Amino acid sequence: SSAASDVYKRQKDNWPSFGQIESIDESSKQDLNCTLCFLNVLIDEFVDDASPCSDRVMARLVLTREYVQNAIEIIKLKELQTEQTKSNEEEIG
Repeated sequence: SSAASDVYKRQKDNWPSFGQIESIDESSKQDLNCTLCFLNVLIDEFVDDASPCSDRVMARLVLTREYVQNAIEIIKLKELQTEQTKSNEEEIG
């Protein structure tokens, strides 16, 4: 499907190198969710297929997935904080 290939192309074109983890911090929530999904599928395939993926590469994939999950949680917390602040300001004003 075209939508799936577009997501794959975006992931491929914007894939952060392991030496440039800060590119994850600059990603949008949508891109982070796509990246997380992509990593989950990739890791599951490597595990299920007993692929020749080295332990070092697998460890990097898992650590990157954890970093992406944390980045998503930080965004969610900031959104909640913003909503709470706006709600408090409306109550005061």
